[in-house]
Amino acid sequence: MKKNNRWLVAIVVSLVMILSMLTPAIAAGHEEVFRTPLLAGQNIEVGYVEVTNDEDFIYVEYKITEEGWVITETHLHIGVDENDFPFAGRTRNPVPGLFDYSNKHDPGVTEFEYKKSLDNFAVGQEIFIAAHAVVEKIVEEAYYETIEDTIIPELGWMRSSEDSVASFPGKGAQWSVTDGLDIELDPQEVVWDGGTDDQNVMSNTTPSGRWPGLNEDLSYATYIYAYNSGDNHNGQADLRRFQGSFDLDIPENAVITSGQLGSVNEGYEDMIPINDNIYIFVNEDLLFWGGTLPNATNIEFEGIFGKQAQRGGSSSNWDPVETDGWYIPGTIPEIELADFNFNGNILDIFVEEYSIFGAFHELFISLDYEYEVFHPEITQEETAWGDGDRFTERGNWATYFMYTIKEVPEDPASVFYGVAGDGNTGGLYQITVTDNGLVEEELIALEDVGGADGFSPNGLAYDELNHRLYYAVTKSGNTADLYFYEFDGEEPTLAGTGLPGRIYGATFGAGQYWYVRNGTDDMYTVSFDEEEGTVTGFGIFEENFAGSKSFNFGDIALDAEELIIYGSTSFSGTNKEFFAYNLNNAEGARYQLITADENSKAIGLQLAFAEDENLYGHSTFAQGQNGNGAEEWFIVEKDGSALSIGFGERGYNDLATGGPVK
Repeated sequence: MKKNNRWLVAIVVSLVMILSMLTPAIAAGHEEVFRTPLLAGQNIEVGYVEVTNDEDFIYVEYKITEEGWVITETHLHIGVDENDFPFAGRTRNPVPGLFDYSNKHDPGVTEFEYKKSLDNFAVGQEIFIAAHAVVEKIVEEAYYETIEDTIIPELGWMRSSEDSVASFPGKGAQWSVTDGLDIELDPQEVVWDGGTDDQNVMSNTTPSGRWPGLNEDLSYATYIYAYNSGDNHNGQADLRRFQGSFDLDIPENAVITSGQLGSVNEGYEDMIPINDNIYIFVNEDLLFWGGTLPNATNIEFEGIFGKQAQRGGSSSNWDPVETDGWYIPGTIPEIELADFNFNGNILDIFVEEYSIFGAFHELFISLDYEYEVFHPEITQEETAWGDGDRFTERGNWATYFMYTIKEVPEDPASVFYGVAGDGNTGGLYQITVTDNGLVEEELIALEDVGGADGFSPNGLAYDELNHRLYYAVTKSGNTADLYFYEFDGEEPTLAGTGLPGRIYGATFGAGQYWYVRNGTDDMYTVSFDEEEGTVTGFGIFEENFAGSKSFNFGDIALDAEELIIYGSTSFSGTNKEFFAYNLNNAEGARYQLITADENSKAIGLQLAFAEDENLYGHSTFAQGQNGNGAEEWFIVEKDGSALSIGFGERGYNDLATGGPVK
């Protein structure tokens, strides 16, 4: 079949509107709404207090409407007069903590409702209500701040004895960590001797006489090549141990990001003056090593390649002179917090000397670290009251308001509609749901139907918004004309002609008339001029939605809350089913078979929803397949089962979902 593309665009637009238009307005559970502003800090309107009642209860709801505010406490008291409240002493200042109803809300809420029995109140009685709340607003969100800082801990030093110096083969890196840690420290040994007369090296104590002299302005340690009494290398290297202990006064969540070791002496802070080699451990983990050992960068010690010492100055003026000009840059590589403790850290420094004399400067350790500081949210807290009259002009600004208990009208009757006829005459009917069953009442007789078959009028559908009842009449040429009735006692109006196919099952929603063309599985929609009620267009909404099945009807009915059309075919067609057509889904995925069991009493029915949310079914004729009787009424479950609720007065060609009586 050729499709009208302009009409298809209109259909797609209409489907987009379904979510908002098909959902029925939900009737309030309580009538006669009363509202008063919820005032915070006397003059900030953050929401409202709403009061309603039904036959059994009074309902008081707090509702926040201003963005950012929440309720953290509510207190409610209802009295018969303005003195019926708990007051503080002899004042007229009410005490919310003593109110009849009280709640804390953690986390805060934007709405909360109390209900109180009306057993002690009468319709028309005026009551006094004090609605108190504590509200708060986040002024500044919580956040984490990253703080960067540096610590230079104070080091407590010791060194090993000069009376007995360990030695190992070669010029360095040929000893183990255990060897080094076995070297004992001597608390009596002056650590930073500075080459003084009573210490280890003097200008006249080295055989070569090369000691550069004293520098009393600097802090450093000196030593001679003990293995060969201060002379040249003789196959072994001395190993001495220095140890500095320190604590880290930093936050527990701190992360060490970088560090530096350097001389404490001014001008040498970015280096470690050393002669010959140095090995630096933190808590027995090697940080790095290096020195004057030739080719140190290609030698591994404990898995780490050495750093080659550099020499400053010139042969006539080495700098630093104490180490014959030798030093290592002092940046610590790849340092981690895991290498350190908050308390009791040990910095072990091993120095090697393999010729004549050596020295190294006193060191500092500098550690860069960062940590996160949590800044909690900053809130503005206010007392709030439902606006009304003050209890007293003095004291606090507490208020109360008055509410009159309302009479609740009875719920309107729930109805749906039926159409009957034989192609020549017929009628439109209202079926009212009552506690005693279904009551059928004729709305208008149809004297001259003019149908081309014995099943017209048919295709009944109710437009609740405009209060129009549409029905179809099959004409020759396999088309149908559409009429509507406006519940005014006047003759129905012709809405449109030439609709494709025989229309035996229809429903209404989103301002459109929906039907499945008899003998097909093509879903059609018809649109209208809202003011006039006349047809403005029609076309296929989805072709072969069930996979090219042949459906005779039967009927379809839309559940406006679920946005699902339920269909019951007749037994005259090829495919006999009770199915669902879900408008929430995309094309090709809307159809769902519920049952094709011919014993199901949900097949062969006319369908309509009523305001009581039941899906009603009607068997026009006696059905041999499932045993349904002629003119029998059912409540149909959405799983395909059906419960008989008795027999009616006539057989209907079709039913239409209704609503409250207008």
